[in-house]
Amino acid sequence: MNILEIEVLLSKYWNCETSVEEELILKNFFVSEEVPEYLEKYKAFFLFQEKQQHLSVHADFDKKVMDIISRQEEEKTISIYNKKQLIFHLVRVAAVILLCLIVGLGTAYLVNEEEEIIHYTDTYTDPEDAFKVIQHAVFAVSDNLQDVQFEVMDALEKTEMLNEYIQPEIKTENQLN
Repeated sequence: MNILEIEVLLSKYWNCETSVEEELILKNFFVSEEVPEYLEKYKAFFLFQEKQQHLSVHADFDKKVMDIISRQEEEKTISIYNKKQLIFHLVRVAAVILLCLIVGLGTAYLVNEEEEIIHYTDTYTDPEDAFKVIQHAVFAVSDNLQDVQFEVMDALEKTEMLNEYIQPEIKTENQLN
């Protein structure tokens, strides 16, 4: 092919005005014929395009991609499950606090139903007795909160164990890609 025709085709190519046949002529020129020195800079471009057309993926590529997607879906499911557990425990704690408030206020209202103004009076004459009762109530609340804390810590440990199991597999998959 004439060098002038190649230069015209190159000009059209860079302006995105070539047809598929003209692009094939350019590709064949730069792949097969001897290229003048001033056009050498374009040869690597067309050779690269030629090589890229022959690339393909491995036969097990689809399987690897689907495995990664399914693992990510499992991680989301596990993550949602752990979040639901945490929310469930927090709701339980909030329910206990709300129940205590309702019982306390309801009892105060029922006891003083006849009176419009609620007068708080000392129920214990001995401060030591009052302190023991309060101490017992605080220990009971503390025990319940500690039980919830142990449940939350157990859930966090399970999550950490799951992360330790999953992380090596994710690193292996990232290295494969």
